[in-house]
Amino acid sequence: MIDELEVGAGPLARWQVHWCDPRREVSWYAADPVLAGLPTLTEWAHAHGTQTGQPVLLRADGWSVPEVNGFFASARMRNASAGTRRKYAFAVAVWLGFLDAAGRAWHNANAEDVAGSSSGG
Repeated sequence: MIDELEVGAGPLARWQVHWCDPRREVSWYAADPVLAGLPTLTEWAHAHGTQTGQPVLLRADGWSVPEVNGFFASARMRNASAGTRRKYAFAVAVWLGFLDAAGRAWHNANAEDVAGSSSGG
C-alpha cells in the first residue's frame, strides 16, 4: 500500500485511505512464518481482481469493512478514472468519519444523517 490520508474528527472517526499496489515487493513477506504458504500480495490481488491504485479504506482500529471496500472493487469503480476513484475514496472516508463522530453505524445511516442532523442514536 502506498500513500495514506487519515480523515475524521478524533480517534474514533478516523478512516485511513490507502492505495493498493499489488506489484509492490515486500522483502520480509516470504520469510514470515505466519504468511508461509499463503499467496503473495500480487497473487492474492490477481485472484480477487484488485487493481493498482484501487482505494482501500480502513477504520480507525485498522479493520477493513468488506462492504465499503467492495464498492471500490466493483466494476463501476474499476472502470472509473483514477481521479474519480480518488475523489470517491476521500468523500467516503469523510462520510464514514462523520457517521462515527455522530455515533451512527454506516449501515444504519438514513436521510437525516445525509442532511447532517443525526441525533447520534
